[in-house]
Amino acid sequence: MEYLKWSINKNENKGYTTNKNLVENYIDSDASELMDKYTQIDENGVKYILNSIIDSRTIFQGLGVDLGGGICLISSVLEKNFPLKNIFCIEIVEEAIKHCHKKIQKFILGKQSEKILSVNGSFDKMNIDSNTVDFIIAWDSLHHSDNVKNTLQECYRILKKNSFFVVVDKVHNNSTPDMEIERMLNFQYDKKFLKNNFLDENLILKRSDEGEHEYRFFEWEKFFKENNFEIIQNYIIKTNMENSLKNDNNLNEILVDFNVGGFQQQKVIYVLKKI
Repeated sequence: MEYLKWSINKNENKGYTTNKNLVENYIDSDASELMDKYTQIDENGVKYILNSIIDSRTIFQGLGVDLGGGICLISSVLEKNFPLKNIFCIEIVEEAIKHCHKKIQKFILGKQSEKILSVNGSFDKMNIDSNTVDFIIAWDSLHHSDNVKNTLQECYRILKKNSFFVVVDKVHNNSTPDMEIERMLNFQYDKKFLKNNFLDENLILKRSDEGEHEYRFFEWEKFFKENNFEIIQNYIIKTNMENSLKNDNNLNEILVDFNVGGFQQQKVIYVLKKI
């Protein structure tokens, strides 16, 4: 399939090999299995979360950008359910674009999309004119940024005034000690993880090597405030499980009966407005 190529800093490729291996080893899988292995959430789950956002049809319209678009699940669900003109689906793993974007689009939309513009590139340097974008969504991707300030500044540059940036990501309680954050970052993956991700079982690989960063509520909010984004909606969506940890940021929690995916099967949703 045809796609755009933008410049990529090689230092941004943390986690590239793992995701590349996943794509290449599931290349013959159907779209449902691919979504399960790569994103751990399906079309209906994504649709539910997007529709949980107040005034979602006002937010998701016009020209959009999907940061770290992976296998094109989020962009495809957005096109199917919201009045988009076009959406840039920006993904650093080129194999995900080549082998998955068309497959996921056909599964969800019934055909290859004419509105989704697949891009192999970085969300720190986007070839998009300033003040032209109506919305940005970053689903499980912003925490991979090596410099959140730079990423947010680039997002601010391309967004129109009073337009929206929706962040769906993992989060830790404010009470999480620094030592626990360090422990998570220095956690070494075991042989089972390495095998399941088609990596050398003798490889020494830490979570920080995969481009992981761990942020608490107050750290996310500090990033947004310092880069001139106003938080207009903020809540948690989590899979209904026994003994799940309650958030300590006084946020409403929506419990669902499907796998949300990722850390503790929960996501924090921030709807931001450029000010």
